[in-house]
Amino acid sequence: MNDWWTGFILGFVPTAAAATIGWLRWLHELREKRREKDGRAKSEAELKEIRRRGLGPYLRAAYLAVPPFTGHGNQIIQSGDDIDPATPAGTRLALMVANVGAPVRELTDDWPNGTGIDTTHDLPHDEHTASMISYLYDPMKLGQTLRIRLDFETLDGVKLHHVYETRHGYAELKRVDPD
Repeated sequence: MNDWWTGFILGFVPTAAAATIGWLRWLHELREKRREKDGRAKSEAELKEIRRRGLGPYLRAAYLAVPPFTGHGNQIIQSGDDIDPATPAGTRLALMVANVGAPVRELTDDWPNGTGIDTTHDLPHDEHTASMISYLYDPMKLGQTLRIRLDFETLDGVKLHHVYETRHGYAELKRVDPD
């Protein structure tokens, strides 16, 4: 009986241990291959997203237009400047924006009706063709950040969304997502 146990211990146990080690090594290699494949897929997806962003629209503030009010004519406020402090509350401000990126087929925003992007045409790639973001002036909000989410459909049918920020009463527009 001792010879049987000795044979079992000297034969089966090392064989089982070697098989277990081989199986664990195979699982480890399989996991590493999967990680490598997932890493490659993630890198390709990031690169695709960068290309997609690069081929998307990009809005830039052209100027802020303020309609005439008592004693003042039309005001055109250049990039970065703020409006005349004498501007009455409730005046509709029009931040004119130009698309310096790829043209788009459709553009919508998340502001209530009567405010937000007002465009009656496609938004082509043309620094001289402007659309406008309009809102009512409130002197108490001067300088406060306003966010607007824009949803685009590019000419090739890709749907994108961007978030832009402006400051109330200023001729500014900055894309914050994607940055």
